[in-house]
Amino acid sequence: MKTHYTAMQLFFGLLALGALILCMAPAVSAAQEEAVPAVSAASDVDGIITEELNKLLGGWVSITLNSGTVFSGKIMKVRDGMVHLGQIQNKEYYEALVRIADISALGARFRSRKKE
Repeated sequence: MKTHYTAMQLFFGLLALGALILCMAPAVSAAQEEAVPAVSAASDVDGIITEELNKLLGGWVSITLNSGTVFSGKIMKVRDGMVHLGQIQNKEYYEALVRIADISALGARFRSRKKE
C-alpha cells in the first residue's frame, strides 16, 4: 500500500508540474513580445543624437562612447550614422570618425549671454 501511495504522489506531482509549465508558457511569449520595442527605442535614441549633432554642427562637443572613451572636438560633418570630429583635444590624433550608435553621452559647450 505504501508503494501505491508514493506512485500516487509522483503522478500528482508530475500533473502539477505540467500545469505549471502550461501556465507559464503565455507569460514567456508575452515577455518575448515586450522585448521587441527595445530595438526601436535604440534607433530612436540614435535619431535624437543625430538631430542634436546636426544642431551643433561646427561647434565644440564632448562625446562619450559606450566603452567609456571620451572625444572632445569640433563637429565637422554628420551623415550615414557617423560623426566626423576635427581638432580633437588631448589625443595623439587630430580627427576622428565615430559611429553614432556607439555614443552614450553628448556634451556641448555654450557661452552664457550677459544680462543687460
